[in-house]
Amino acid sequence: NIYKKQSTNKQGYKYELDSGFFDIIVPPNEYYPDLNNLKPDKVFNDSALRVKWRTKQNYDFSYLMTYAQTRGKYYLQVGTFFLNFFSPLLFQ
Repeated sequence: NIYKKQSTNKQGYKYELDSGFFDIIVPPNEYYPDLNNLKPDKVFNDSALRVKWRTKQNYDFSYLMTYAQTRGKYYLQVGTFFLNFFSPLLFQ
């Protein structure tokens, strides 16, 4: 559940969130189209599950770009790998 994960992140990164260094954003469900009725991929031969995941990822990035454009001149997008790998070094 995204809200449970969001709550965990708020506890683990309280300083960064309170200072505005990090933001946690979650698009509303209405932002997404119906991801269960997508056309099959004819270019990469991806499975239906992969097409669904990739489509959602594109909508997520679009939402992020729209949000980030008013937040500053630059932004850094990091994935869970980055946070899991570098957290011990960055947030001591």
